[in-house]
Amino acid sequence: MTPIDTTHRSAKPEVAEDARTERASLDRSLASGVAWAGISRFGSQIATWIVTLWVARILAPSDYGVVASATIYIALLRMLTEFGLGTAIVAQRSLTERQIAQLGGLAFLAGLAAWALTAILAVPVSQALRLPQLERVLLVLGASTAVATLNVLPTALLQRRLDFKGLSTLEVLRAVVASGALLLFAMYGLGYWALVLNEAVASVVFAIALYWRTRYTLAWPKLREISASLRLSSEVMASRLAWYAYSNADLAIVSRRMGAAVLGDYSMAWTLTSLPSEKISSVIVAVTPGVFARVQNNDAELGRYFLLLVEGLAILLFPATVGIALVAPELVTVVLGEKWRGAVPLVQALGLFVAIRSIAPLCAQLLIARLRGSLVAKYAILMALVLPMGFLVGSRWGAVGVALTWTLLYPPLAYLQFWVTCREINLPMSRLWAVLSRPTLGVALLAIGVQLTRAGTTALPDVARLAIMVAVGVVTYSAFAALTMRTRLLSMLSIVRNRGR
Repeated sequence: MTPIDTTHRSAKPEVAEDARTERASLDRSLASGVAWAGISRFGSQIATWIVTLWVARILAPSDYGVVASATIYIALLRMLTEFGLGTAIVAQRSLTERQIAQLGGLAFLAGLAAWALTAILAVPVSQALRLPQLERVLLVLGASTAVATLNVLPTALLQRRLDFKGLSTLEVLRAVVASGALLLFAMYGLGYWALVLNEAVASVVFAIALYWRTRYTLAWPKLREISASLRLSSEVMASRLAWYAYSNADLAIVSRRMGAAVLGDYSMAWTLTSLPSEKISSVIVAVTPGVFARVQNNDAELGRYFLLLVEGLAILLFPATVGIALVAPELVTVVLGEKWRGAVPLVQALGLFVAIRSIAPLCAQLLIARLRGSLVAKYAILMALVLPMGFLVGSRWGAVGVALTWTLLYPPLAYLQFWVTCREINLPMSRLWAVLSRPTLGVALLAIGVQLTRAGTTALPDVARLAIMVAVGVVTYSAFAALTMRTRLLSMLSIVRNRGR
């Protein structure tokens, strides 16, 4: 008995050591993924904006109008054709190579079907919008959509393998090709076709590069073999359609009830308040599905990564989003000019909501990693039922009423989503509140500092007031973070520093 007991006791440290090694490896993958995604997205965004501003001086507004009309249809079409299949491939770790190939084949068949549907609808859509040139534009963009469905499988494979460096590199390649083609076509006088053909060229190059990286295979789908994946993907698709409905309902109501001018103010307020969260959250969202899927059956590790990411986003985005709302009167007039002053109360109304929304997507990603897409779909449908009615009621008080609807209704709905997520992985809500309490208190101190600064600088020009308030806000929050969150920040930094080791 003694040798057996000794072996059993000696095995425990080995198991623990294996777990620590696996955790360290996944930590490095997460940090490396965030770093690569951040570099690629911000780098490509800079190049894209430079080319966009250059091309805007060449093309006419009518050129952009033609493509914008087509994009409304194409954006929805692409969301439908993807059908959540990429998400299912990443989340379901038990899929065989044969099943993965069938899901890729199904995605491509959906793309071909979408192209055929676009060919049928091109004429009536162009006639309905009184844009005859839209017919050929839709045909080309429909073909690009079919090519893009080829990318569903290899993109998901790279995420499954946590090959974020490879995926980020190819995304940069796509952005460079798209920007270069756009500039070249615009300079050759192709007009709105420059905005269409650059997308087609970039889609083809991206598809070829992804195939070269992954060497994937497609197979004819057999529905009986991939039924579980289709169930999950359909749940993901339902949640995306519901999101599409409620996230655009406010714009539709403002446009119909208040006109284009007010809609312009409202859209600009959304752009300003969402800018930090969209840029930073998009980097995290690109990485977390693969990480969550790796530990999908381990409640403790899922809870650890969930809290780590929630806290990291809160530390970065709570002060940024709320800070924009606090300095809105000066920020809008200094950056955009007096003509946009109508956006000021809208920015202020959206600030708190955007702060909460910046961390909420992690809930959906974790639940999908647990293969609980039905919960995500039910929550999104609830949002689609509640929020549009709220926007309609809020519109009685103008665009500010619509914006306040987000701030009043979204937090309790988000609380429900966080509660369901924490319950799914047996994570006490008290631990979530603990990681959110310090960033929240820091933002409260930031708000006090900014408001006191505003009261003491009324005689200064808006530019000077804005600079001083931003400086006070940054110093106040940074000092608070250094005093109260030093340990957590050092822990996060250690993961980043060791990402390549």
